[in-house]
Formats: sequence, C-alpha cells, structure tokens
Amino acid sequence: MLALFYFVIDAKGYSRWTLFFYVIEMNSILIYMAVKIVNFKSISTFFFSGAVLLLKQESPVLSF
Repeated sequence: MLALFYFVIDAKGYSRWTLFFYVIEMNSILIYMAVKIVNFKSISTFFFSGAVLLLKQESPVLSF
C-alpha cells in the first residue's frame, strides 16, 4: 500500500486529494507535541475534581 501511495502521489503527481491526510498528520503531530508541553493531568483535575467529589458525596458505593 505504501508503494501504491508513493507511485500515485510522488511518481504520477496526483496530490490534490491528499489534503485529508495532511490534516490528520498535522493533528497527530500537534497532539504528540502537546503531551510534552501541556500537563493534561492538572487540567483534568481542575475541570473534573468537583464532579468526582460530588459523585463521592451522592453515592458512597462509588470509590475513586
């Protein structure tokens, strides 16, 4: 499949339809780099800690 894409895109020059793959590629690179820069654990704690405390008070069966 890689050889087919190489032939179609690089050898034949048909690249107008590849915008979708560029967008997907850039998003995955952004997410990979964001994990190195942004502390997602503290962000999730900030946004969801109130909900966890509320759930603990409402239902003692749930344990987090």
